[in-house]
Amino acid sequence: MFSRTAVVLCLLPALALLAGCREEKTAEVETPVENPFAGRQVSVSLPAGYGLRTRWQLPVDEWSTQTAATVSLSQYESAADQFQDGATLQLFSLRELPGLAAAGSLAPVPESLRNDPRMLWLDVFPGLREQLCSREGEPVAVPLSVPVLLLAYRADLLQQAGLQPPETWQDYDRLVATLPEWAPGLTVAEPWAESFSASLFLARAVCAARHPANYSVFFDIRSGEPLINGAPFVRTLEQCRQLQEFLPAESSSWTPDDCLRELTEGRAAIGIVAITSSTGGELPLERQAAADDSTPAAQNHVDVPARGRGMALTFTRLPGSASVYNASTDKWEAPASGNSSRTTLAGFAGVFAGVPSSASEELQQPAWNLLMTVTGQEQLTAALPMPLRGVTRDSQADTAATWFTGLLNSGEAESAVRAMASSLRSTDLVAELPVPGREGFLKALAAGVRSALTGQAEPQAALSDVAAQWSAHLEELGQARVRDSYRRALGLSPLDR
Repeated sequence: MFSRTAVVLCLLPALALLAGCREEKTAEVETPVENPFAGRQVSVSLPAGYGLRTRWQLPVDEWSTQTAATVSLSQYESAADQFQDGATLQLFSLRELPGLAAAGSLAPVPESLRNDPRMLWLDVFPGLREQLCSREGEPVAVPLSVPVLLLAYRADLLQQAGLQPPETWQDYDRLVATLPEWAPGLTVAEPWAESFSASLFLARAVCAARHPANYSVFFDIRSGEPLINGAPFVRTLEQCRQLQEFLPAESSSWTPDDCLRELTEGRAAIGIVAITSSTGGELPLERQAAADDSTPAAQNHVDVPARGRGMALTFTRLPGSASVYNASTDKWEAPASGNSSRTTLAGFAGVFAGVPSSASEELQQPAWNLLMTVTGQEQLTAALPMPLRGVTRDSQADTAATWFTGLLNSGEAESAVRAMASSLRSTDLVAELPVPGREGFLKALAAGVRSALTGQAEPQAALSDVAAQWSAHLEELGQARVRDSYRRALGLSPLDR
């Protein structure tokens, strides 16, 4: 028999060996894994004219150092609804989004990144996230700037007259018609320039045309037939026509920026504007000429307009409609949610980022990661000049007012940011004609709207003519193709697979 002491002595070497094995195993777990992006090449394509290559260089260099990936930056003059050759990440204007999406060129944001706090996808305003940036319910583009139309008014003058801000377009029309009574000597500012008249008309019409029981707004989701000559659009055009006698003649050439200038310089008491951090009628990705890449014309400088003494503006969402048209029953109905139906029209301008579906997964991953870094909260203001930078996320709502103080005083800027956030937070948002060939549809609509406003045609006849032109345009483009693109934008599956 072995003594107890002898047994212990015999076991000591084995115990020591086991301890050594555990230490070696622990050391293996703690050994850092090689960066998964090491050796990957990300090619970033940026729109020319904004100095973006210079702005992106520093954060890109920092990202490359941290990830061991390499990045090339290039610029393009025109995207033409396609990714640039070899690009694995591209910034593009909203007008490119429908064509890219219809062609299946946009890679979905990976499921693994949608809940990643660095990606900030859930930080994007719900209306943008769910209605504008997704196709068939999948996110395919990251919004960087999406301006919306806002109502601006002199709250001090309304209060002095014992009047309330307008809740509906009918309320707004009454204020405009009675302007000499509550704002003598001042006028109303509406952007009816030819280049913007279709967007302003649709911004008024969608709150009456979008019924919660109907998906279809601009096109029938089953047949693809245009609905632009339907009851809600005709009624809206009739209302706009009646209002023309109270508008200054110059409004037929005003852009949203012109209207903002009329209001901030004290000549108008109420009006419709878009806050884009730029002046002179420039909307995001309406490129200004630049001497070279290092001295872009559209930098952070904005002209501070002359201000009327003692005056301040209040900004809110656009008014709503007191009734909504139900195409299923052919009836006008009161909104179930309250006194008015407020629907945001978005998509007349904007800046987005996306990754091509043609890129391999091993290249898509670092591209999304780079985008998260450069457009994150800490880097965004340095990476994008003000004309390309917009309020698109909840985390920006408390800080973005400082971006607009060149155009507005601090109180006005805070009011404008709240109104923009409220407009884009709402999932009751309609994208302006999110289909390929949208420019042709908008051109025909603008001509029809202006013919009605100038008295050359009755509203019903004008929009019937627009519908006929839309049908001809659909035939050229392929009606099924446009219909299915529209369905995808609404979160529905295409009928033709």
